[in-house]
This record gives sequence, C-alpha cells and structure tokens, in this order.
Amino acid sequence: MRNGAIVLSLVLIATLATGCAMSVNPLVGVLYSDDVVGGLTATPNAQGPKVGEAMQKMILGVSYGDGSIEAAAANGGITKIKTVDLKVKNVLGVYMETTTIVTGE
Repeated sequence: MRNGAIVLSLVLIATLATGCAMSVNPLVGVLYSDDVVGGLTATPNAQGPKVGEAMQKMILGVSYGDGSIEAAAANGGITKIKTVDLKVKNVLGVYMETTTIVTGE
C-alpha cells in the first residue's frame, strides 16, 4: 500500500509540474524559458529578404492575440513563405509569449 501511495504521489506531482502552458516545438522549460527558438517548417521556395512576426500571449491560462502563420506573413508583406520558426518565452507556466516568425518573399 505504501509503494502505491508513493507512485500515485509521484504521478500527481509530475502531472501538476507540467503546467498548462506547454509547447511541442521548441522545447520549453517548465519553470522558465527565454526566447527559445525552434523551426517548424521550410519550403522549397528561395530564401527571401522579408521577415514577418505575429505574437500570441497567455496569462493565467487566458490567451489572446493572433500568432498564426498568415498573420506573420501579412505583417512582413510576404506572399511566398520560405521558413516558419517559433520563438517561446515561458515563466512558470503562468505567462507565455509565442512569436511566429516567417521568412520569404
């Protein structure tokens, strides 16, 4: 019985420690991440000089903003997308910023 309680406690702690502000790529720390960048996709289009960004934020589980690829491309005046990256800032799973960065022509 004692081992079962220990295992259950560890599972509960691991579940609670993951928080609700998680991202698959790039790797985001549970306690803190500052401007971690990870690539999402690339296309065969030639690299262009334009860069566009779009940001979405989350505070205490409430998210707002348009961090879509379409918004980032529009903000940079991009019609042919080359790469899409994601930049994430996370503070204790309570505050999170996710910026989509698009390059292209």
